[in-house]
Amino acid sequence: GGTVGTSETGLLEIAGDFFHQENSTLMMQVDGDGSGSFEHDQVLVNGTVQLNGALTVELLPDFAPVDGQVISLLQSDALSGQFSDITIIGAATGVQADVELTADTVNLVFTVVGDIPASDFNLFRGVQLTGALADSFDSDDSYLTFNPGFVLNSSEAPVWLIFDGTLSGSPSSLGIVVESNAGTPGLTLTTEAFDFNAMSYDVVDQQNESFNTDSVKNIDITSGIPNYIDGSGSVRTRLGWRQTGFTINFPWEVRLDQLIWNVN
Repeated sequence: GGTVGTSETGLLEIAGDFFHQENSTLMMQVDGDGSGSFEHDQVLVNGTVQLNGALTVELLPDFAPVDGQVISLLQSDALSGQFSDITIIGAATGVQADVELTADTVNLVFTVVGDIPASDFNLFRGVQLTGALADSFDSDDSYLTFNPGFVLNSSEAPVWLIFDGTLSGSPSSLGIVVESNAGTPGLTLTTEAFDFNAMSYDVVDQQNESFNTDSVKNIDITSGIPNYIDGSGSVRTRLGWRQTGFTINFPWEVRLDQLIWNVN
């Protein structure tokens, strides 16, 4: 029995078979980005491994995993058995770490859930009054504001914004969060997600815009999620405001407080 581990992150090599006894604990640490040989502990067994004891993995404060990241904790010629107990220490909010056993390795697989801000936005139509991309990151009453632009027909939105972002991994759920308001009643906000397979936009939400007070639109995409994420993880959302009722002023103003993607 006892504890197997190192005082600093690094490689522990075992020449021969490794029998992980029932009353022992394998201690591992992960630091930095987890990519380098000295960024995380790893056990290399030049033989077979029989698992019976416990595993404790400490994620150090500097470690910032990305969604879908895999770290190899143990490699061997052949692996059998199971850990009696698994403890993960130091996982940040929104980070899930799962231990995966294969025929010859022990891997740590990360799932990162939470809010993804846009990396870029383009004003396709309209007149920008105030704000910058960073004003769309948080719900903080710091706004991107716009007046309507010229349209050729009723299918075009007088204010049309396109936001691009990048996700990691393959999320099991995808949502869009929009927080906004307008300086007049009578406007409708249409939210569209770009389908990278069809190379076209799909309407995922449409509702009356709130007047002078922010409203939060939580939009869950329930089907076809892979269509809305390309091979590099890119996502794209288009927001369009149109007049659909009586307005009290012109040119009217729309105010965007936040646009983020929510993934799990």
